[in-house]
Amino acid sequence: MFRPVYLAVVAAILGSPAAALTQRAAGDSSLLTVDRIFGSPEFRGGSFGELAWLSDGVGYTTLERAAGGKTGQDIVRYDAETGLKTILVPAARLVPPGDSTALDIEEYSWSADGRRLLIFTNSQQVWRTNTRGDYWVLDLAGWTLKKLGGSGPASTLMFAKFSPDGGRVGWVRYGEYNIYVEEITSGKVTQLTRDGSRTTINGTFDWVYEEELGLQDGWRWNSDGQSIAYWQLDATGVRDFEHPAHGQSVGSPFGTHQQVPDHDRPVPPARNNAPRFVNSTEMRSAICPSGSTTSTPPACTAAPGMP
Repeated sequence: MFRPVYLAVVAAILGSPAAALTQRAAGDSSLLTVDRIFGSPEFRGGSFGELAWLSDGVGYTTLERAAGGKTGQDIVRYDAETGLKTILVPAARLVPPGDSTALDIEEYSWSADGRRLLIFTNSQQVWRTNTRGDYWVLDLAGWTLKKLGGSGPASTLMFAKFSPDGGRVGWVRYGEYNIYVEEITSGKVTQLTRDGSRTTINGTFDWVYEEELGLQDGWRWNSDGQSIAYWQLDATGVRDFEHPAHGQSVGSPFGTHQQVPDHDRPVPPARNNAPRFVNSTEMRSAICPSGSTTSTPPACTAAPGMP
């Protein structure tokens, strides 16, 4: 007995002025609707590529689609005062040897002297954001493009940074949580920490530090490039929590495990580890005792100019 009423309501809605307006707006560019404003890309603002100020302070670089309709991204320089545009790195210079496609640049940074470019690409997610991936160095003097990381697995480098002199790059290896330094010219890779594991985390942070404090990158060069300092977490007392895969039960082989502090287990203690001293040919360690909680206890030597 309610069917005629229901049909009448539907007919009234379909025949309402609002429905008619929506149908008319679809073919009339002079009319705005909620669907047109929010449901289509028509009114979205243009995006601005990854920006980096240059050391001269008068210009900056950003990413733009390759000129001439080519694939890839150019790195262009803009003069901050005049707006003059110059293509510093054309996409054609970002094609790895033996490949035909330019690198997909997700982030990049310049060496202090502006002669080298560090490129982050092929990233994968760690907790909430894509902080691990591949890093490449482009030397502008000879347009040589080189992948960092030695023979390690793809997409496992994190938080790579040029040394102050631009001759080396340091990075954290995802999964083993150790810190390395690589000489760009020779390709020599030196491992600085060897105690990294799932529960001893060097140079980065675990899930809860990222969740509550926004911490991800946990290491720095000092100002003269002769040493680094890094945070180290001890997660041995943190309990595992199983995340079943969608649609699966606890114990499923498709689930994942994550260390999550709870009411009776502490947050992993962190300490600012002592510096490791670096020169171009060797690494000499001067590490704080394992029980130390400060960066400059009497048994250690502090690095001058540490940020």
